[in-house]
Amino acid sequence: MTSAQPEHRLAGGITAGLTRGQILVLVAIFLAPVVIVALVLPTYHVDIRRLSALAAEFPLLGTDRHPPLSSWLAWINHLIPLHDAWSAVLLQALLNLGAIWFLVRIGQLFLEPARLRLAAIVLLSSMLMTVWSVPGFSLNEDLAQLMTWPAAVWWYLGAIRNPMRARNWLLMGVALGLACLTKYYVLLLMGALVLASLIDRDTRRIWLARGPWLAVIVAFIVAAPHLYWLWSHPDHLEFVHQKVAPAAAGIGAISQSVLAVIIAPFLLVIPGMFVLGPALRRRALVQAPQPFRHFLLLVGLLVLLPLLAAFLGADFKIRYQTPVAGFVVVALLWFIPGERVARLAPRVITIAGLFWAVIYLVASAGYLFGPGHGKAQEPGPALAAELLARWDAGFSCGPGFVLGQETVSTLVAAYAPGALVAFSSLADPDMKSTQGKNAISKGGILVWKPPYGNGKTIRQAFGIKESNRITLPLRRNLAGKTATYEYAFVPPKNCTPPGD
Repeated sequence: MTSAQPEHRLAGGITAGLTRGQILVLVAIFLAPVVIVALVLPTYHVDIRRLSALAAEFPLLGTDRHPPLSSWLAWINHLIPLHDAWSAVLLQALLNLGAIWFLVRIGQLFLEPARLRLAAIVLLSSMLMTVWSVPGFSLNEDLAQLMTWPAAVWWYLGAIRNPMRARNWLLMGVALGLACLTKYYVLLLMGALVLASLIDRDTRRIWLARGPWLAVIVAFIVAAPHLYWLWSHPDHLEFVHQKVAPAAAGIGAISQSVLAVIIAPFLLVIPGMFVLGPALRRRALVQAPQPFRHFLLLVGLLVLLPLLAAFLGADFKIRYQTPVAGFVVVALLWFIPGERVARLAPRVITIAGLFWAVIYLVASAGYLFGPGHGKAQEPGPALAAELLARWDAGFSCGPGFVLGQETVSTLVAAYAPGALVAFSSLADPDMKSTQGKNAISKGGILVWKPPYGNGKTIRQAFGIKESNRITLPLRRNLAGKTATYEYAFVPPKNCTPPGD
């Protein structure tokens, strides 16, 4: 059960044998999403604008739509002075580096340095760790799993190798607890860990020791904020139940979920999988070290359990398998013949460099000179500034809140200086809280994109008869495309007009 040179330095091991140009290509691929977002697609996308709008104060228990860890990451992002989408993508890239670090550490238990290098290169240049962060520009729960799952598995593998060492069990519990703060999909990871430890005869005895139970207790403590939130929001559990066990999932829906589970681990590691796939060969598992056999069992369960759930009608999408894709890469590297490994790393870098160069150039040209991106180029800063300027021209205090079409109201709140409370709808329970009532007393901005069916309803709820429109140019769009918004002001209470 010895590892293949576990003490060699990770950074040096990854770059060993690569030319300076190849290293620069890897760095460019990994940082390209941050650059593209900053130069071409600068505006917070839907998830991150919603999170940012709600993260002005530390959101201990998460939000109605997002679990605590995503909300905490958004709060960290909110502290960055230059509010824009690039900061969220940069923060996600740093988390992705942490994920790669844990995955490579896992590989050190059974892979030699050349295979570790190839695994790191495939991950660094993959859709999973680069462009996958861009479409949503999000610190959402799917991406927040990328680091917590490998961390939990790394400490789990260390714990079963030395069951009497409490530190690994403790850290495994922390990682599992953080994973619980991302997505309920973590239940499949927990199930896979328990089943793998029971199926493998070499690890069954760990349940007789204190370590696993320490990990369970610590995980519950770390996950306590979200468990409390679930207890106080029982309607959310019903929503989760509908997603996990839909009452009447048809053949079409089941087929889509099954297909998503099967192809996701391979699709998310494009373009490296174009090189790895043809290089795979059959190897007898009797030759494999015990840590790899146990890890392979765990990875198999992480594919089979979602597959079984999908067959039973649970709703699965490709992004749900995000954390599993990294494990699949590490596992597959063992099945590539040793004499071919060294030749594959430069090939992956070359293909990935060309692949992403074409993708980014074509996409950037389309967004810069074409119709633009409806969300990622929205004029958020200009819209917030213009609305606040018009507000200040009519009132000497406020506004306290913003409400309307959620994707627009949270956009305004995310870019507005100060603390504007963003209500998700007229039925938002926060409107009845002390903070909500205080915000409403300061007046607010009602805003949406026409045509929006609920705009009139929202106006009438506040007794507002008329609305106005603003047309602003899209950001980073050289074709002159614009976006139009409709707004109305809810006057503050006990506030005099300017000059009175």
